[in-house]
Amino acid sequence: MARSDDLMIFPNLAFFFEKPGDDPVGPFEVVHQFVLGDGLARVYISRIGAFGFLFDKRGPLGSEGVLDGELEPGGSTAISLEERRLSLANFVAAAIFGRHAGRTERPLVGAYYSGLDAAFSFGLTGLMRSGRVYDDGLSIEDFGDDLNMGIAGEGIERFMGGSKIQKYLQGDKREMYISLEALRSYTTYVNGLIFRSKMFRDADLPSVMRMNYQALVLHDHQHPEASLALNAVVIETLVSEIFFAYGLVGNHQPRTFATRPHHAARVSKTAFKDMRLVDRVEHLKNGGLIETRLFERIDTIRLARNALMHKGEAVNLRRSVEAQGAARDLWSLLIDPPFALIAKPPRKQSTR
Repeated sequence: MARSDDLMIFPNLAFFFEKPGDDPVGPFEVVHQFVLGDGLARVYISRIGAFGFLFDKRGPLGSEGVLDGELEPGGSTAISLEERRLSLANFVAAAIFGRHAGRTERPLVGAYYSGLDAAFSFGLTGLMRSGRVYDDGLSIEDFGDDLNMGIAGEGIERFMGGSKIQKYLQGDKREMYISLEALRSYTTYVNGLIFRSKMFRDADLPSVMRMNYQALVLHDHQHPEASLALNAVVIETLVSEIFFAYGLVGNHQPRTFATRPHHAARVSKTAFKDMRLVDRVEHLKNGGLIETRLFERIDTIRLARNALMHKGEAVNLRRSVEAQGAARDLWSLLIDPPFALIAKPPRKQSTR
């Protein structure tokens, strides 16, 4: 059977890339491509904001090596492989749009978390200027300005992003555009995060960032309980990683990226293991790594999470906004700022 190593997602319903000139261009024209990590995939990004991934068939997310029959549509192996690919794709989206929101200092709008119901297959089309085709994908330079991502029409129709495509084709340019120059810097940032993740002791950086992004989407859909519960995991994981990154546990040495000045004392491995979240955050506050306001915010989130888990108490949208903000501030101790997956404050929609 044919095995597919491609995946397309629409991770944002508000942003386009590289505003076109006077000559009309197709929404799926590729404006940028880059190799993800150590060759995990080649990623293509189109004007409409579609992200296409061509996975190395021999890589950890490729189909080669899977036993015959195990990639039957709907089979457990095929679904597991697609889920792992989607996890990586959503991380890439979180990193790119989080970097953009951080640079513009605005809440991120239009975020969409792609699941199995919003994953598409795609192909690359265009008039080649040379006969070269590479194992890891096609090069924009081989097509000039005529490399496009092709997707089945029925795929578009069953996805809510179709309305965005209609706006593009109708010439509605009210949506925001991200320039090609900015996009290139953001994709470089993605690979920088993958490199940084290898320096973390425990936290799975791509997974934690993806969950932070998912919590933002849940907030935007007015699911504050789910959003806060997920961000509580993000916050606790980041707090723990900060201890190791700054060399505060046992004989663990500080990482080169841990540059914020502080006077926090080391604790033994046993003492660290016995510390509750509130104790760890207070230790960071007393050592000058986080401000009192952030300590108070995290403690409020912790109490809200406990009340939710043990009593089923409701969580309001303002609290889930605070959780996104606390995660942003903790990220700044571990990765290069600016990065901000900040949620929009709750606001009642006008009916007029």
